[in-house]
Parts: sequence; C-alpha cells; structure tokens
Amino acid sequence: MLFRLSALVAAMIASTALAAPAMDHLKKEPHLEDIQCRCLTIRANERPTPCSFFESKGFGWRSAQILASQYDIKVQFASKSTISRVLAIPAPLPSDILDTTSKGDALSDARDENISQNKIVCGFGREVRHMTHHHLNVDPESRYVGQVIAWITLFVILYAAGEYMWIK
Repeated sequence: MLFRLSALVAAMIASTALAAPAMDHLKKEPHLEDIQCRCLTIRANERPTPCSFFESKGFGWRSAQILASQYDIKVQFASKSTISRVLAIPAPLPSDILDTTSKGDALSDARDENISQNKIVCGFGREVRHMTHHHLNVDPESRYVGQVIAWITLFVILYAAGEYMWIK
C-alpha cells in the first residue's frame, strides 16, 4: 500500500514537472535577435504565399533590411501583437525598427488594396511561417504538450487509484 501511494505522489510530481517547461517560452523576454523574417506575396482576401524569388527561406532582421533596400520591398511586422512585443524589448531599438512599427501589420493594408504585393514580413518564432499555413487562426504558442501529458498522467493515476479502491 505504501508503494502505491508513493508511486501516486511521484506520478503527480512528474506530471507537474512535465507541464512546466512547455510554458517557459511564453514568459521569455523578446530580443531583437529573435525576430525572423520571410518574403511573402500578399493578395487581398487570400492567404499569404511565400515569394518565389527568395526561395521562401527565413532570415534575420538585418538581412531583411538589406534585402528590402536592394529589391525595394516593404518590411512589416506580422501582427499587432508582434509590434507590441517588439516595442517591449528592453534594449534601445534602432530607428529602422521604430519606423517599421509605425507602418502597421502586414495584413491590415493588404485588405484595403486589391493588388498583389511582395513584403518582407517579420515576427517572433514561427509566426511568419504559420501565416502561410491553412490554420491561420491557430496560435502556435497555444499548444501545450506538457499539459496534455499531465492530463493523461492524471487520468492514469485516477484509474490506478480507482482500481486500488475497487480491489480493497
């Protein structure tokens, strides 16, 4: 009986430990180096698609600025929440970033215009990559694998406890 009780407590502690690391990325402070950019072709009323001439590869903020000036392409952030996260960066921000935040997010002005345009869209993590996928409304940061494992572990523990009570 003591063994089963200690196994139950150990399993509960393990489920908590598994759930905790999955949420660490939400608390992480943003840094300028974390910004990832991609070239996207944006059309009104359609999902963005990767540009054909940059082979859809991601690049950092500095590279985005260089490519934008060479090809005369507009640089914008992926969403208003990205702009908020950029402005929350504790380090002093370069003037080119502040100028880009004033242009708004990449999709807002595309809804108003009926033309196709290439833009370099920047965001944190995989935000820009997920703009081109079919599940645009699903926030990639909202998937908590650790919580799922914790719930499964909890159900196994409850099943074992119920079985133990049934036998006694």
